[in-house]
Amino acid sequence: MPADKGEPRVTHWSISDQSPQDAIDYWREIRRRAYVDVVCDPTTAQLQADVVRGDYGSFALSTKRVSGDYARRGRTELAQGHESYENLFAIFQISGTGVLEQEERTATMPPGSFAVYNSSLPFSMYHDGPYRQVVVHLDADNAYALAGLKRNSDLLAVTMECDGAMSAIAAFFINFAAIQQHDPVGVEYLVPHAAALASTLLAYAARTQDPELPDFLKHDQIRAFIRTHLADPSLNADDIATGAHLSRRSLYRLYEGADTSVMQLVRSLRIETAKQLLHRYPDRPLSSIARETGFRTTSNFHRAFRSVTQITPGEYRERRN
Repeated sequence: MPADKGEPRVTHWSISDQSPQDAIDYWREIRRRAYVDVVCDPTTAQLQADVVRGDYGSFALSTKRVSGDYARRGRTELAQGHESYENLFAIFQISGTGVLEQEERTATMPPGSFAVYNSSLPFSMYHDGPYRQVVVHLDADNAYALAGLKRNSDLLAVTMECDGAMSAIAAFFINFAAIQQHDPVGVEYLVPHAAALASTLLAYAARTQDPELPDFLKHDQIRAFIRTHLADPSLNADDIATGAHLSRRSLYRLYEGADTSVMQLVRSLRIETAKQLLHRYPDRPLSSIARETGFRTTSNFHRAFRSVTQITPGEYRERRN
């Protein structure tokens, strides 16, 4: 979730300045703030842990370094939790080997692997020694919609290798995480690309697990074409099908049974891009942002934005800035 107004975009937590008797409780508090509330115990004699988390509106990105721990979120923690959102956590395992359990599945996570879990379902994660992870935090509803996938648990707690196209995606997020604390200017240039890549994670994971699910490459082509032509207010399904080298029938078939249609995807990407522009350019006129995101008039932009976010573009800009 985005950082609260007034908070820094990147936050660093560490237990290094805590006494041994306070370190465990503080680590549990760090995990609650950076991820979700869990019961957590160290698995090594002397606990060492830190998290660096950056919040970027449509996604968050964190690096977690721990000497070893056992975290679990059961029905009790779910019932007592105060989270008003549902996140998917996409883990790139950098070092150490962990075991993730959710929805009666077990994923062993060696270095170089990738796995996903859901914050709103019971889970456990165990590491018996030091480990490091880069974690992409995604709003669950938005992630499934942008990937064109039905909501289910098929992708949770499944070990996936970071090879092929996923190796490039993993390298991007790992490098992004490495610089986010020390190069805020450079990070600003990467955020739009990171947001686009974040939306491909579920689609690619789905392709690796079930050939009957929508093809990652086709979805990626569709999103890329839409983003490139977002400023065109006349953009329609025929244009998208042609640009993605698909027939109109094949295009619609890709979204059969999904929670979103191709034109709903266009609107989602327009609103997502508008949010980024409103935040990054506080002095840019709303009429200009409306044109850049494909709305014929400023009033059309206002209506569409408010129908999705429940607030006007001006109110959104004021809250974010």
